[in-house]
Amino acid sequence: MSSHFQPEAADKLKSGPGLAGLGLNLGDFVEWLKPLAAEPTDPLAVRDGKVAIKAVTVDSRLVAEGSVFVALKGENRDGHDFVRTAFEKGAVAAVVGSEWRRRAALGKNFENLSPRLMVVNDPVKALGRLARSVRDRTGAKVAAVTGSVGKTTVKELLRSIFSSYLSEDELTATYGNFNNEIGLPLTLLSFGSGTKMGVVEMGASHFGEIAELTAIARPDVGLVTAAGEAHLEAFGSAAGAARAKGELYAGLETDASAVINADDENLRAMGAAFAGRKIYFGFSGGKTSELSVTVKEIGERSLSGQKVVLVSPLFKSGSLTASMKLLGRHNAVNAAAAAAAALAAGAPEEAVADGLSLASPFPGRLKACRSRKGFWIMDDCYNANPTSTEAALKFLADLPPRFVKAAVLGDMLELGGGSQASHYRLGRTAGEAGLRYLALVGDLAGETLKGARAGGLSAEDSAAVASPEEAAGFIFEKVGRLVPEEVVILVKGSRGIGLEKTVVELERLL
Repeated sequence: MSSHFQPEAADKLKSGPGLAGLGLNLGDFVEWLKPLAAEPTDPLAVRDGKVAIKAVTVDSRLVAEGSVFVALKGENRDGHDFVRTAFEKGAVAAVVGSEWRRRAALGKNFENLSPRLMVVNDPVKALGRLARSVRDRTGAKVAAVTGSVGKTTVKELLRSIFSSYLSEDELTATYGNFNNEIGLPLTLLSFGSGTKMGVVEMGASHFGEIAELTAIARPDVGLVTAAGEAHLEAFGSAAGAARAKGELYAGLETDASAVINADDENLRAMGAAFAGRKIYFGFSGGKTSELSVTVKEIGERSLSGQKVVLVSPLFKSGSLTASMKLLGRHNAVNAAAAAAAALAAGAPEEAVADGLSLASPFPGRLKACRSRKGFWIMDDCYNANPTSTEAALKFLADLPPRFVKAAVLGDMLELGGGSQASHYRLGRTAGEAGLRYLALVGDLAGETLKGARAGGLSAEDSAAVASPEEAAGFIFEKVGRLVPEEVVILVKGSRGIGLEKTVVELERLL
């Protein structure tokens, strides 16, 4: 089992007809996995090749009649220890690694289970190969999304667009954080005979990862949202992040479409080499000769939403207006990205407008919440890096001056050797963003505080504190007696800092 595996998410992916409607059998799987075989497949699997396969799972708790169980070795558990359990629960076959015979959990009476074993050198690679084969069998279109920031938001915007005209059985999208070498295949393996569109999110923490995921998903549309300062311990710089994310463009087939951020020079360079159709998005749009979806105007901004006007030669009238519930300039760009990808995948223009307008704010991603007394809490604590945190601060800065603006900021993790400098710059940005009060949490809160003081925040109104709860207490002391409707509190930091506790405490205090 993978350390990233979430049983509740996998159960969500099993809804709909799934593999049962594809007419797959054990013989198909044996054939697909032959190139990865570590030894001859168990004779039972070959002889009973017509046995129907209804699902694939990597969690023995989710095995049902007709399942194939793929045994994966995770940080805390080894799926090979649960092969017996899988067969007892009705698995028709198991994909196991070459060391499976040494597992004590199989026991002396293993033969009595009548197992059908497919022994491979790498079960994770086997999972990916099965997923690619199923994806090809369905004939569904696939849109893939990656990027340093915004990939989950754009994926959800695409889900909203496609769901406005496709049924649940016709659309499958990445659920939760199923965006790695295990999660992406599981998403593809949830495709059914009726699947017409798949939206997959791709995450990466090292070079080569996006290339591998692209080879599995074989996207018809590939979109990189942005390449910023994230996972710099692995990528070194924003240019390095662009190279890593740009592997998506390099892996696209020539009849696919590449959707490229026109405002990101590194990504423009990565996308330029793609020989197929290119569609640009952003504030600057593409060159005159290029297809693009451009943010022309952001109007009627409030804490409840904003009106976004997009222009493109792809729109019948040349423009499209969406009244979005998502906030901030960065989400206007995300809307342009989603619109470009959806149109590339064949979505009707009306569905793009409807989907962008209907999409609700996502938990932990600049979601406006009201406390019981009416204070505004902007919950943006899902994750943080310099690019996304500066975007959130820009949102605060753009609010009318009648608002009292406060923030709780946590450390931004995985930034490598430049982490101290990045936190100082962030503090300076915060100090210059019109904040009245600022609380900081994390090992590098002191560096951020130095920047904030240099940016104009006073010692009385800014502090580095010891815990997420203490940060909430600091803000409460400063704003608790103010008019609730005129106070906006941003909460943002990397997940490891645990600022969801700040949100809970603020809601309790305010």
